[in-house]
Amino acid sequence: MAAFPGAVSLFKRGVYTKSGRAWARADGAVSCPARGGALILRDGAPPAACLFGVSMAIQIECPGCKATIHVADELAGKQGKCVQCGHKLTVPGRASLGGLSPTLFEATPESMIRELHRRQQSALLLLFPMPADGSYDLDNVPDAELKCIATEDISQPRFVQLVASFAKRFGPRKKSVVGPTLEEQLYQLKGDRLGMSFEEFKEKYARSGEGGLKLPLCSDTAWGANKASLHSEPWHKQAGIINARVDLPIEDNSPTVAGVKTELLLYQFVDGKLFRIAAFLPTDHFHVVSEAAIKKYGPVTRETQKPRQLVWENPVATVVLTRGTVHPREASILELSHNQLAELAASRTPTAAADI
Repeated sequence: MAAFPGAVSLFKRGVYTKSGRAWARADGAVSCPARGGALILRDGAPPAACLFGVSMAIQIECPGCKATIHVADELAGKQGKCVQCGHKLTVPGRASLGGLSPTLFEATPESMIRELHRRQQSALLLLFPMPADGSYDLDNVPDAELKCIATEDISQPRFVQLVASFAKRFGPRKKSVVGPTLEEQLYQLKGDRLGMSFEEFKEKYARSGEGGLKLPLCSDTAWGANKASLHSEPWHKQAGIINARVDLPIEDNSPTVAGVKTELLLYQFVDGKLFRIAAFLPTDHFHVVSEAAIKKYGPVTRETQKPRQLVWENPVATVVLTRGTVHPREASILELSHNQLAELAASRTPTAAADI
C-alpha cells in the first residue's frame, strides 16, 4: 500500500529560500507561510491546501508514530500508509469532522480572504482586539490595532459604498408605524360610529316611549308631527334615505353632547348605513362643545372665521362644528359625515331638470 499522494506532515524549522508563495528548504521540504512551519512533500505536488489553509485538507494523526498528516479532501474515506512510519491509516470522511476542516483553526485572516476570493465571494474582514469596556466605537481603537482585509475585487470606491450601505442594511430599523384602520378613521359621536347599520342602530335604541310609541323614531314609519321633526323630504324614500332620532319631541328629553342639551340629534342613513349625524346645539354653549370636540377628535385640520367653523377630516370622514348666532337665535351644528356614503346620498338628490 503506497503512501498517500498529496500527504504532507509537519517538519522542524530549517534554512529556507523564498520561491513564489512557498518557502523551499534545501532538502525539498516546503513551508507554508500560513503556518510558519515546514512541510514534507512525498509526491512533489504543490502544497495548495497549505497555501490557503481553509477547507482544503484533512488533518489526521498517525496512531503509530503520532505524526500529524495533512491529506487532500478527495482522499476522504480512503486507506493508505503513514508517510513517516508506514502504519496503515483510513482517512476520515468530512461528515465525521462535523463539516469543519481542522486547518481552519490554523488559517490566517489573509488566507481566509484569499480562499473566499477564489470561491468567487466578496468579503470584508475587520479585525481589532475585543474591547474590554464593551464599546465598539472604532474611533476608540488605535490605528495599530485596527486591521481591515478585503478581497481583491473591493476597490476604494466599493469600500466606501459598502460602509455606507452596511448601516442602512443591518442597522436598527425603525418600527413601522401602523396607521389607523378604516373603522378607526370613521368618527363617532356618543358611541355611534359612522357606517353603522340601520338594524344595529334600531336594536341599540329600542324602547317604548310615551303613549307606547316605539323608538327610535324613524322617517320610514313615523307620521304626523313626529315625522316632521325628522326633517324628512318626500324624495328620501325613493332615494333609500331614512332619518331617525332616539327621543320623542313631546318628552323634552333630548340627548346631550359635551353636557349640553341638544335641540335635536338627527341620524341619517342611506341604503341602511349611517352617513351623517347632526347635533343642533344652543350657540351660547359653542365654546363648551368646541373644547370637548378638540379633546375628542384632536387638533383641528382647518378653521374658518366667517362662518366660524372647526373642521376635522381624514380620507374617509369629516367632522364640522359650525357656530350659529345668539341674536337672532340660530343653533350651532356639530355634523359628522361619512364621505363616501354622503356623496352617494347627495347623488340621489332630485335635480331641477328632473322636476320639469
